[in-house]
Amino acid sequence: QGLVNLIELELGADTPGKTREYIDYMNRAVRQMDGTLATFLDHIDRSTPAIAPEVLDMRASVDRALTAVMAQESSAQTDVVGPTWTVHGDPNLLYLLLSHVLRNAGQHPHPDRPLEVRVEMSTRGRLCITDTGTGFDPSLAHAIFLPVAEDIATRKPAQLELSICKEICRRHGWQIGARSDGHSGSTIEIEFG
Repeated sequence: QGLVNLIELELGADTPGKTREYIDYMNRAVRQMDGTLATFLDHIDRSTPAIAPEVLDMRASVDRALTAVMAQESSAQTDVVGPTWTVHGDPNLLYLLLSHVLRNAGQHPHPDRPLEVRVEMSTRGRLCITDTGTGFDPSLAHAIFLPVAEDIATRKPAQLELSICKEICRRHGWQIGARSDGHSGSTIEIEFG
């Protein structure tokens, strides 16, 4: 679906008739595949044990993920601000979520400025991870968490990490979103409420 969305964005309103036919066919196939996959995942969810949440300290969880990820991104400056709070969740899945988001923040440095990653912890159960990288096209914010074959910012093969983040949030009842102005970095926001 992500690839079809990118094709539709590239072609715009001037899509030739035969091409429109192919896009419509792909959209129908994606919806059919999505329905089959949803049924399959529903079956897995019913047969998979529910998450047994623990009370986790957010600052300790962020520090753990930041230490692991930024060891590989030695050129990035990091800053964590705001008071700590607790969240109910699976500790391994929270670590995976934070690691993937932080790794993503370090993957797109801007050639003209140093990479900085800021983690802001709000007292309302909100976490914002902002980077000074290249950012992404704001019109693609809806597609940033789709499992696509290409990274939408660099057109390089994606590792599907952000789609995994979306699934971790869904399983916990959390919300995740992304925003960017297209040139001065990006922010991923997670609502744990």
